Amino acid sequence: MGEGMDKEFWRQHGLRRTDCRMAVVGCLEAHATALSAQSLREEIGEIYDRTTFYRTLLTLEERGVIHRIVADSEVVKYALNVRRDLTEQHAHFYCDGCKQVWCLTQLAAPRYALRAGFTMTRVDCVVHGLCAECAKLLPGR
Repeated sequence: MGEGMDKEFWRQHGLRRTDCRMAVVGCLEAHATALSAQSLREEIGEIYDRTTFYRTLLTLEERGVIHRIVADSEVVKYALNVRRDLTEQHAHFYCDGCKQVWCLTQLAAPRYALRAGFTMTRVDCVVHGLCAECAKLLPGR
């Protein structure tokens, strides 16, 4: 059982520990890269109906347990929040080769000076390129 599965973790986020929530968090804990909803469902198994599964993703995102990464118009993935400070946003690396996404927690998302009355809710910062494995596949390397 990973650290995200203990009772205190769920209490801190104001959530009950349900089987579906524990399955999603456990699956994300087991991966170094972010996963699409489809990949999560395939890995967990389709033991939860679609409505329960997608409501679980939404609830976990709203409570700051996971975050959504929109790499481009077709790619949406989810990752576990590794920081307890929910205001600390970070960049992500999207590999254009294998389509995997990694959190770059050491690279904070930029802060912007907004016009009076504007409120920022999130910043999406995605670095595109090739991961080490995909770069090795390029000719001449």
